[in-house]
Amino acid sequence: MIAKNEIPKLIEAVNIKDLYYPFSLVPDGHIDFFFTDEAFFADQVFLPGGGRYQGAIQKALHILRPNPAERATCRTTIRHAIGTVNRAEEEQRIRSPRSKDSERAVKRLAEALNRAKVAYNDLPPLQQIHFDKAFDLQGAIEFCDDLTFEWKKVPMPQGRASHRQQAAVDVAFKLTEYWLVKKLRLREAITLTRKNAWHQLSAILFGDPKIDLLTHMTRYLRSGRKPGVK
Repeated sequence: MIAKNEIPKLIEAVNIKDLYYPFSLVPDGHIDFFFTDEAFFADQVFLPGGGRYQGAIQKALHILRPNPAERATCRTTIRHAIGTVNRAEEEQRIRSPRSKDSERAVKRLAEALNRAKVAYNDLPPLQQIHFDKAFDLQGAIEFCDDLTFEWKKVPMPQGRASHRQQAAVDVAFKLTEYWLVKKLRLREAITLTRKNAWHQLSAILFGDPKIDLLTHMTRYLRSGRKPGVK
């Protein structure tokens, strides 16, 4: 889990990513990541370094088949793709923090605040004024009430692993489309099958070559992210 002091950076990166989802490639094949700060954050926290993921990177290179002059660029793109997938679960935690554990935590917090309010009401007026300067008790109670009300209106979000799977599919599509469809004219690389490059690369980026991601691939195409897809 990401450190608490890194969360503001991740929130900013998530907001930037929403504008350029999942990431873009300029025509010459060089990586065009959102902004420098976002790319730096991904490098520092989620991007594989050293000898990590070398097996996965080699398998991905074998699938994408870059020419020798572009192999280094392709390798770098794959490393950033792995970083994007690695970040997916934390992004989901930021976007949709609701879970059974968080619901229980909010309930316990609300109960504790309401007990504190009883004690607060027994304070002399002057001490209540001093307390209000130190802590917004009523605001905290309202926060818990509002959050509980909002959560009741929406279903529990999809699992963390499912979000990571979708991220792997999304990013793999971009890579496959650029390196195989655009450069090598291999349209079959992005069809809906479990045997093609898109599915194989998605599984590699996810971290499990045996996983079945066809449902997420179908959802990606139906989502309308790709112009002209019905």
